[in-house]
Amino acid sequence: MNRNLLATGSVLAAAVMTGCFSHTVDVKPVEVKPVHITLDVNLKVDKELDTYFDSEKSSALDSEKTAPKQKQGEIDYSREAMIQRYKARKEVIADLKARGIVGENSNGLLAFVTTTKEQESVVREENRDRRQLYKKIAEKNNQTREVIAARAAIRYAEHAKPGEYLMQNGAWQKKK
Repeated sequence: MNRNLLATGSVLAAAVMTGCFSHTVDVKPVEVKPVHITLDVNLKVDKELDTYFDSEKSSALDSEKTAPKQKQGEIDYSREAMIQRYKARKEVIADLKARGIVGENSNGLLAFVTTTKEQESVVREENRDRRQLYKKIAEKNNQTREVIAARAAIRYAEHAKPGEYLMQNGAWQKKK
């Protein structure tokens, strides 16, 4: 019994002793530095690609409205002219894609899937306007045209309808 009493007393003494000690924490002032946030250029490019041909939405490229007039014989690459040409070709291109004649390649351009070169001038004009659009977006975002074109290829692939052809790893694949 003495042993139990001695053990209990030791435990109580140890418990009382731990409450007698104090502990201090030295807190140093925290230095708050400015946080630099880098906006992914893909977000800006995607927005410009998605809104460029939507005449209802404004685009950062709207400043072209005040661009000087084109010389006779030159192609007008103003936003309005490109929109008109895009709308005029839209149904023809959709039909070519649906029939598997053209598809979206990995460079953000249309390419022929088959040896049939139906509506070749329409495809050529669409690619010419796309190259010009990529150039404008690249200059605005301090990027190369190739970077913008690659981003556009991803965008076109995401928006492609099932059954349309996409160039993936150098080979044509139907979107499922």
